[in-house]
Amino acid sequence: MIILRNAKQKESNKLNEHGIKHVFFAAQIFVNVELSADVRVNEALAGMVKKLTGRYYNNAAYEIKCVQKMDFSINIIIEEAKNGTDLVSMFDLFISFLRELTICQVVHNSMRFASYYKLNLYNSIPAIKLDDGTIYSESNNGEDMIKHGGLVFSFQKEKLLKIEIKNENNYQQSLDKIRGSSELIDRWLNEEELTNEELLWVYTNAIEFKALRTLMNERKRRDRKTAIFIHLAKCYNGPLSYQRVVGDGKFEYQFLSQAINNRLQPTMRIKDTETITKVEGRLKLKQHLIDYLESNKKEVWLLKADTGIGKSHTVAELARERVLFILPTKKLGRELKVKVENKHQNLKVVMIDPVDDKEIPDCSEKEEMFRARQKGLGKQASDYRNKAIEKCDNEEIKTKHEKYKQALSTKQAFFIITHKRFADGFLEAINPPEVDSIIIDEDPVNEMLTDETYSTEVLLYELNQLIATITAKGFGVNAELNEVEEEIVSKVKKFMELVQSSRLELTPNSYKPFFQLNSNKLAAIIMKNPMIKNNLFAALESDCLISHRNKKNELETTCTSSLLTAFRHKKIMIMSATLNKKVHMPLFLRHVNINTNWIEIPPIETKGKVILFADRSTSKTALKNTDLGEVIKEIIKPFNYEALITNKNRKYLFEDNKVHKQIHFGNCAGYDELNGKNIVVVGTPSLPPWKLALLTYQIFGKLPRSTYYNTKRETIDFDFKMQKMEESGYQFAINTFTHPEDYNARVVHLWQTSSDIEQAVGRARLIDNDCTVYVFSRIPVKQCKIKKYLEIA
Repeated sequence: MIILRNAKQKESNKLNEHGIKHVFFAAQIFVNVELSADVRVNEALAGMVKKLTGRYYNNAAYEIKCVQKMDFSINIIIEEAKNGTDLVSMFDLFISFLRELTICQVVHNSMRFASYYKLNLYNSIPAIKLDDGTIYSESNNGEDMIKHGGLVFSFQKEKLLKIEIKNENNYQQSLDKIRGSSELIDRWLNEEELTNEELLWVYTNAIEFKALRTLMNERKRRDRKTAIFIHLAKCYNGPLSYQRVVGDGKFEYQFLSQAINNRLQPTMRIKDTETITKVEGRLKLKQHLIDYLESNKKEVWLLKADTGIGKSHTVAELARERVLFILPTKKLGRELKVKVENKHQNLKVVMIDPVDDKEIPDCSEKEEMFRARQKGLGKQASDYRNKAIEKCDNEEIKTKHEKYKQALSTKQAFFIITHKRFADGFLEAINPPEVDSIIIDEDPVNEMLTDETYSTEVLLYELNQLIATITAKGFGVNAELNEVEEEIVSKVKKFMELVQSSRLELTPNSYKPFFQLNSNKLAAIIMKNPMIKNNLFAALESDCLISHRNKKNELETTCTSSLLTAFRHKKIMIMSATLNKKVHMPLFLRHVNINTNWIEIPPIETKGKVILFADRSTSKTALKNTDLGEVIKEIIKPFNYEALITNKNRKYLFEDNKVHKQIHFGNCAGYDELNGKNIVVVGTPSLPPWKLALLTYQIFGKLPRSTYYNTKRETIDFDFKMQKMEESGYQFAINTFTHPEDYNARVVHLWQTSSDIEQAVGRARLIDNDCTVYVFSRIPVKQCKIKKYLEIA
């Protein structure tokens, strides 16, 4: 509560002119403003109120008072006042204050105001700004940046907040192309009344467009408020997001440029797809499998074939000894085992199925197993696992474990294992059976390209603990180090420097070979120190690392590694509908085998159909922050569908719309229960930009260039804009890496996104079934028919 004493009626009238709610009673003005714990902020707020009443800043007849529950006198005054008791919006107060500063004197008056209240710079802008989510580092006294009521108050003594006006985009679209892209922009063009928050979003976004800047300058000559907002917009480092400033859910994008680019590049078919029949496709598939199984060369065969063509059926038909078949789920493995045994009664079929962790009874060995696994000590974890199973009294578990060990030692059989079991076995140094050929159903890349995320602070602490263990300083002594130990200490210190530099750029790990060579020595050292709790191997033996902020704005470091080396010097075939020649060929050539072959079976005619609604963005942000979910719910009401598939963390939006409990983007492969069913697929899945950048490096060995150092977040950041792309006979736009040389990064982004959608669509098995899959995304699906929302609504 700000109370102005010795108040006059004309001062109250001035506040009414500015729309500032208050109470005028007994020669006092009461303004209900949310106060801060910081006295400096409250004084600045009082200064704004005084300016709006026409008083000078140094007028001492005022009081700043926190209203307590027992403060009856003020409460009674407020409750009985006709003007109401609503809190005055901080932003409205600030905008009104700026409007009170005449245009010709705005800098002069702002200087006086900032100087009197010890705000930094020579201006109240940007010493006071809307909180746009920027994370500020501590300055010289550590308490200079105060966030309060949606505003940021800067009391820094140096000009640390001076921002070079970025606004470097100079979009050339005409007013005709801009109209209709946003309701707010159209209302502004028609000079309708907008709130201060709406105006701030409009101006920070409009300033990027030449046609709108021209209109802004024309209005500035006759409208003081326009000049204030132009001045304010230039203080931000770029356009502000709709959700941050307005947040009413009525605009599906965050920035005006996204909406305009979306309209400029709609999703459209530009070329018809040539298809073949299922019989033709299965004959081709069978011949390719025969050629592969009869080959004696240790090569990689990448076979792209549509979902539902009959991959597992054909494998069962051609099954033979000394073949390892890797598939997504145990359920599929058990079904395949039955098929193979029915077709080949004299062939031994072995399912490699170890005891699950949850099946092992609780004991000290099980606890040690988890600790060793958490530290990345795979072999030690496997040893503790065996001991825990041997110690338990459950004969069924012991029998299952014996079968597992026998399966690994079997020489002549057709073997079946899941993607996860194969990857886990590699990590725990458990070798699969000796075989001549490995066939993999569905793309295993997500299991084999791994990453580990650490708190940066914790990672650096534990690396220091590793050094202390080697030097014995952690035990209160100074040990003499041998040559290898000295080299380990030196390399760990250099790796810590990489962790620090990963805040500035994506950082390849040049010390990986050294740490791999000395992994046994490192394991012995890590086991000695109970203070080391995390998997340091995933960091030290990583390919690349990057530091980034999590949702709580805490600094984290992610390290990424490849397990594809498990396929080296082996004969491999991968069969999947989501293989991409531009992605998988360079990936396997780089990590596995220079003798990698690409085979693609043409698309198969489908009995069912895919209908794509592509005229609105269905990103996770759009689904969360707009009314799009409600719009989609209305559209799908007449559809006779069995299940809805979407992002895992957006299922709550469709709880009453048959959303599938198990299946979601990233977890679609291997499920067959929706075979022949009508399905709705909603969303455009996408990894975070930093994760896509790491994936690009792993595949191509080259870092994306659409990066810059965000000085306020103190981490690397990425330039994303809507980019036109073509794939599978369709043209469309995707919000992705902007740099002209980042074609590979854009390809990786599109592959990762479209793969999840294709897998979701594939659950219906459209090749064999006359059913329909309704997809809501701007990313096209093979053989889809494109419709607009309004055509259905």
